[in-house]
Amino acid sequence: GGGLKGDVWVELYGEGGSTERVQAATLKSKSTGEGQSGQFTLSAQQHLKKLTKLQVSLTGEKAAWHLSHVDITGPDSKSITFPYQKWLESKNKEGPVSCTLVPGEVKIKHQYRITVV
Repeated sequence: GGGLKGDVWVELYGEGGSTERVQAATLKSKSTGEGQSGQFTLSAQQHLKKLTKLQVSLTGEKAAWHLSHVDITGPDSKSITFPYQKWLESKNKEGPVSCTLVPGEVKIKHQYRITVV
């Protein structure tokens, strides 16, 4: 199995500006990390207003990470979801691998209704 390796960097953009690119996490897991999550606080010099996109980068040799989605709670306590549902992998590529996420809904691949009587 591949597992998780690398450093995760994020930069948040809104109608009022953007944050600096900051390191959010270091991944060093031997498992695939499915279902794992992390939390951190990102500060901005100005109010970003309506959030428009999130840039996520993964650095490290042979870095790999499956990014399901990112939930962000702003200063107004409202939560915004940035779905992705893909792998970020560097493989043989030099430099960081990055993706741009936009606000949206997380699509559930398989949903089951269970009734216990």
